[in-house]
Amino acid sequence: LVVFDVAWRAHAPMEWMAALVFQTVQFVIFGIATAWFSIHRRTPMTTPTALLHLPALLLFYAVQYYVLNKHLPALAPWIAVASVAAVWALYVGAKWFLQAPLPGGEWLLWCYVSLVLFHAGYIESWPSTWAPWASFILVPAAAVVTVSRRGGLGPLWALWSVVGAVFLLNYLRVITNIDLAQVHGHSLLAIAYAVLLYAGYGLIAARKGLSEVKVLLIYSGHLSAMAAAVHLLQTPIIESTVWALLALACLGISRWKGGRILGQSSLMVFGAVAIKALPYDLSGAKPVARIISLVVLGVVFYVGGMLYQRLAKIPGTA
Repeated sequence: LVVFDVAWRAHAPMEWMAALVFQTVQFVIFGIATAWFSIHRRTPMTTPTALLHLPALLLFYAVQYYVLNKHLPALAPWIAVASVAAVWALYVGAKWFLQAPLPGGEWLLWCYVSLVLFHAGYIESWPSTWAPWASFILVPAAAVVTVSRRGGLGPLWALWSVVGAVFLLNYLRVITNIDLAQVHGHSLLAIAYAVLLYAGYGLIAARKGLSEVKVLLIYSGHLSAMAAAVHLLQTPIIESTVWALLALACLGISRWKGGRILGQSSLMVFGAVAIKALPYDLSGAKPVARIISLVVLGVVFYVGGMLYQRLAKIPGTA
């Protein structure tokens, strides 16, 4: 592949169809030979062996997509998806013949699926005006695949790495409100991300363990909800009031459902209210508005303190 690619670019760059056919034939030979070796010798591919095969697969994808994107740009992503289907068929065929788990083959398959999903799917095909909304397809889909797979996360770490990267990039973009003017429904994004994160926490809240994941979900959800208040309300003291109500809601739900992590997370929100409201929000307010705001915030903090004192009586750490 490397020698042909260099020779083709140097001596016959216009013969792109010949290059496409040659590279496709190489992929077919590579794939069938790899599967047949495992079937013929009754030796399932191991993960270390799959790691050695990965560079060849990535090289094929790179050189093939280069040609396709240059000469058949509309079909390039679809042909990339077809190559994923071919790799999947080889994996399923080998597994059926051997009637045994193929840890290396599964690892190689999910690495390739993740690459094509990120590059051909998200970067090349997903419209930029809908970019932040991709998370609402990828995250639930990855969750369904993970739950339906027996044996835990396993090789799906590659899929979650891609999904996590897409989510993180868009999450940071949403909470900072950077370059969202052209995105459809941009005013709802921060709320939508908060709902998605809270829903993720709600789905695993009752499960034992996963405390780090729960903390990450709930605190990220708080940041998104707080950002939504800032983006939509644009009145400092009202923003702080909504933050305080969010903290109270966390304490109330934690007492109702018995979850300490959710209740303890309210401290972060209350702290943000104290830092934002007292020195900044009230500094330029009129005396009457300042007095009313202080009374409201005082009541909220007092109620929050009462609820938080009772939090210690909640059994468990969910």
